[in-house]
Amino acid sequence: MKTHVLRTSIMAVLVAAAAHAQSSATLRFTIPFNFAAGSATLAAGRYEVSQSKPGLISLQSRDGKAGALMLAPIVECAGVQTASKLVFHRYGNNYVLSQIWSAKDSCGRQAPVTPTERKLAAGQKAPGETVILALR
Repeated sequence: MKTHVLRTSIMAVLVAAAAHAQSSATLRFTIPFNFAAGSATLAAGRYEVSQSKPGLISLQSRDGKAGALMLAPIVECAGVQTASKLVFHRYGNNYVLSQIWSAKDSCGRQAPVTPTERKLAAGQKAPGETVILALR
């Protein structure tokens, strides 16, 4: 009986460690437009997106000159993703990061709606467009 409990405990720790490692992988994207992430406005370029703690998302330009941190809780669980992707809301020429999805993970992360995004959305006659950048 003790052996069974020990094996079950070890499996639970291994599964938790694998899930953490999977969700904390660094994603690399080239974003072809300026965008807002949290309270920061970032220039088009190459970025690394990572999660150092559950729900804490870090965006860092590959040249190290720009970055942003934001709290992003789980948005939804929609089955295992085949590709990593960033989801942006577009308002005219303005882009706002909305969601982060990692390949082989089933739950995405939702960026908070900021006052800037509320202002952009209020100024639109039609709903904003959704733009998805995916890694292959």
